[in-house]
Amino acid sequence: MLAALLVGAACTRGPEIPGPFLRADLQEIEAPGFAVEYNVQILSNIGWRIASNEVYDWVTPSLTESRGSATLVLSVDGNEGTDAREGVIVLESDDNSVREEIRIAQRALSAEGFSRIREIRSLERTGGYTIIQGKVRGFVVTDAAASNYTENTFAVEDSFDEPSCGIAVSVAADRYAAPGRGTEVVIDLAGARLERRDGILTLSLQDNPTAGDATPLPVRPDTVTFADLATGDYESMFVCLKECQVVEDAIGGILASSPGITDESGAPLGRLIVSADSPFGSVAYARGGGRVCGIAGAVRDGICEILPTSADDVAFTAKRIGEKPGILELPYVFSFYCSSQTDGACKYINYYKLYWDPVTLLTSGKIADDKDESIGAALYVSAFASEASKTYGPNMWAEAGAHDNINTVGFVSLGSKTTPTAECGWYLDVPLRMTLPEHFTVTFGMGGNTYTIKNWTIYYSSDNENWYEGGHYSLDHIVEGGSYYLFFSVPIDCEIPFVAGDTLHLKFIPEGTTAIGGSNNADGHGSSCFIRFHSSIIIAEEKEGSTPTPSNAVWFEPFDHLTGGVDYFLGNKVGGLANFGGRQISDWDEEQLRGMGGHDVYERPGYAQIGFVDTERSGSRREYHNTAGALESPELGVSGDLTLTFEAAAYRSPAIRPGASTTTPDVGSPDINTGVIEVLGGGLVNGSESARILQMSTTGAFSTHTFTIQGATPQTRIRFTSAPAEGEFSRWFIDNITVTKR
Repeated sequence: MLAALLVGAACTRGPEIPGPFLRADLQEIEAPGFAVEYNVQILSNIGWRIASNEVYDWVTPSLTESRGSATLVLSVDGNEGTDAREGVIVLESDDNSVREEIRIAQRALSAEGFSRIREIRSLERTGGYTIIQGKVRGFVVTDAAASNYTENTFAVEDSFDEPSCGIAVSVAADRYAAPGRGTEVVIDLAGARLERRDGILTLSLQDNPTAGDATPLPVRPDTVTFADLATGDYESMFVCLKECQVVEDAIGGILASSPGITDESGAPLGRLIVSADSPFGSVAYARGGGRVCGIAGAVRDGICEILPTSADDVAFTAKRIGEKPGILELPYVFSFYCSSQTDGACKYINYYKLYWDPVTLLTSGKIADDKDESIGAALYVSAFASEASKTYGPNMWAEAGAHDNINTVGFVSLGSKTTPTAECGWYLDVPLRMTLPEHFTVTFGMGGNTYTIKNWTIYYSSDNENWYEGGHYSLDHIVEGGSYYLFFSVPIDCEIPFVAGDTLHLKFIPEGTTAIGGSNNADGHGSSCFIRFHSSIIIAEEKEGSTPTPSNAVWFEPFDHLTGGVDYFLGNKVGGLANFGGRQISDWDEEQLRGMGGHDVYERPGYAQIGFVDTERSGSRREYHNTAGALESPELGVSGDLTLTFEAAAYRSPAIRPGASTTTPDVGSPDINTGVIEVLGGGLVNGSESARILQMSTTGAFSTHTFTIQGATPQTRIRFTSAPAEGEFSRWFIDNITVTKR
């Protein structure tokens, strides 16, 4: 038995280890007569080189040696001679044990019996022309799957970098079969008719062309100018325009709207033609400038038509040509929000990992910038740390309450007992394409650990040299896990103007040595010195609205005098600051109250929030507690039947996202989307003393709701509230309350 086992063990095979290999996916290349490039995929697990090349004078390889798999680009020159030519490229492993050959044959540019496309184009005559002999060949540059070319028609080229080398080819509908893009076709000109169809010179055939014998090519565009296109010489060719953009009045559209395109001067010189039936017709393009590719179409009144072959043919950035980056309007949000519950998965900014410098003892540099390059805002950090604390941050954390934060250590003042080598703080640069108001607010989230400095100041500047004090704030609670993420809104009264072209520089700087935990020796060392800049930085103008009162209104409340808090409808960009309201109704002035009353109603910019959850001072996010609110109208002062309409929306935490923990209460049990209306002082609502508000919007927009008030008296008041079951959340928003006589 033992012998048998030993024999069995000896026969057991181990894992197969591949031997050295060197293979090319194109071993035979049949090249056309014009200049082309072929991408040859080399598959290998060893080092290799080009050992010999019989075609060096007319084929140029992109590399002569490599290790492992690689892409070898072979650039083939045009064959201006009358004879075909051929050669071989030999690849060999470094140890000469493995070799591979790539054979290349190239015919002459002008082969016997074949005409060039430019010769066919020169035959054009008014009224059409029938060709009775000869052949022409070229490569298909249109893509049938794009559905963005004339029906039963395709375009071919017999050179990718010369003018007058493209033509449209049409085939009878009952015989048409779309050839593949990049394949060669041979067109028999017997009986072909040359005519203009919808402005395009077209070869009309009865039957499909036959397949050519050339190796298929990657289709590449010829880069041209607007002036080139205006000549018509590039008609039916795959071309590329650089440094162009859509006309101003087309910004924000989709490709099927066929927008006009311009150069930097703004003169309309071209038009993108995209069919509504194309799979990319509904694709929206960026507002800025960049590259446009496509099949050159007709020239009409000096305007050149270009037919893209895919959505990728329109590659615009967010920035217009020659346009400097900057914000165009307030509010502006620099958002730390993560698209999922994954550290560093920033949705709106690029995050850059920084490292501690052992010489300066600083972590410093740009740590984030806005992904929208037309804005150009960037956040910088300078933090001082010892050897003991250098390993702590900076990191980008996706916090469970959407207080997503960039955190680091070592924020100390210049007067600290551990003197830093440079000023510490956060620095936000916001380029402007607008004039800032004299008064604006900077709203943001920040928190810190035990020995983090408590007191901070915001400074502002237009030149990054002369700084003005903007306002003070204090970190009065210590961050503990998912709790005590603080919100701040600091008003800035500018002593200097900021106009379009300037940059608003903001810096957030620690002052003194008092720590959040109460000690007076905050020195910025150790893991208990974390500073967490969280959720977002919002620059906004607090200004009152001016909604007109309906002429038939008995009572109308648009909340135009409410200006504080974060605008929830800015969306998830604001992150955890979405819960940050302004003053409670008990602190509103008479102009804001306008006879209203209630409790736990909070100020939002232009609308009110009913109900509240304190996310700043909860000891644990799992212990969030809902406080139901109630808003009461003034006495309506009329009798009879009335109609009540208003706009409403339910709160949804931005923490409800992929990967979020459903054990946290406002994710697992998000705010209800119902409310309650009660009539006080006489009358009924929809036939009862109270009625439920159903299906309030949860999509980040208001929905309109209508109720009937029967038998109102001059003392009738309306109460808006919510009555959730135990443990539920009931934050909701209200605006534009209108009562009219029926």
